[in-house]
Amino acid sequence: MTDLHPARRRPGSAERRHADPGLQPERTTLAWGRTCLALFVAGLFQLRFVPDYGVAALVLTSSCAAAALVLSATARLRHRNATRRLLGERREPALKSVIGLSAVVVVLGLGEIVLLLRG
Repeated sequence: MTDLHPARRRPGSAERRHADPGLQPERTTLAWGRTCLALFVAGLFQLRFVPDYGVAALVLTSSCAAAALVLSATARLRHRNATRRLLGERREPALKSVIGLSAVVVVLGLGEIVLLLRG
């Protein structure tokens, strides 16, 4: 567990240097983690369509799993960047992550609609 109290801070990583009482980077990291879990569960629900739709349903399932893995793999980088932005008192959002996730969700939703309409 990281000690964020200013009097006990040690030099080192950016995570130890910020003294945000609301723990904003940590809350954001937890939200991205929930998003990863939701994508993975959505992929698991897609498996029920495999017997009826075959490879197309597997593509949607693997796309959900891949998106969840990429988000999970980049979680530490997003947390570090959020902490640095907090330390620098900058408020830029993580646009690449948000736009990328939005694109994935839209494409997966459209794919699901096409899959269901074709069936």
